[in-house]
Amino acid sequence: MNDPPGYDTLETAAPAPDPGPAAGFPWPPPEDASLLTGLVETWRRSVFHPREFFAALPSGHTGAAILYYLVIGITVAALQLFWDTVLPPGGASWLGMPDPASRISPLTGFLLSPLYLIASLFLAAGITHLLVLVLVPARREFSTTLRVFAYAYSPLLFTVVPRVGQLIGFVWMLVLAVIGIREAHRTTTGRAVTAVIVPLVVAIVVGTVAALLLAATAVLLTP
Repeated sequence: MNDPPGYDTLETAAPAPDPGPAAGFPWPPPEDASLLTGLVETWRRSVFHPREFFAALPSGHTGAAILYYLVIGITVAALQLFWDTVLPPGGASWLGMPDPASRISPLTGFLLSPLYLIASLFLAAGITHLLVLVLVPARREFSTTLRVFAYAYSPLLFTVVPRVGQLIGFVWMLVLAVIGIREAHRTTTGRAVTAVIVPLVVAIVVGTVAALLLAATAVLLTP
């Protein structure tokens, strides 16, 4: 994939330009628009027009981005609670490993979802931004990465489709995160992919090893 002209090279040292407040950015909504209109327009643009959306990501409004993320995330958790209630439990993750979340009741998982959402947002953005600091000579502040991940969560609403919707939304979210990091920090596709995917791969490896160790321990302790 060719990178848009003007994005950083190894010799770039100046900070990435900060677009500042964007008059046309849909969130937070302008005074003449309703919250619902702002939510819908933000979701539509972030999912279907991510390059333009993240390129126009304004400075500030971090709290508004987190609020948007929580609205989407809690809605997704409610959809997941509904499907967990009406459908037989899957009992396994997409990777075929035991899913620790399956040991928690769906209702408990829903009630704990705001804490999980905030923790996962800051963890994912924090690890990714550490790589951005290493890989991108010209970059914006941590709050930019945080807002990218907040808006990149939008496709998880595809959880409205049982089973496959969540997987599609997860893959779409990764694509949006890569595009968002590239556009917001004015960097290359390769660096954005590295910053987003490397932490995910490490998390998958660590999670898989932990699941295997837990399974082996359970077998050994079983009388």
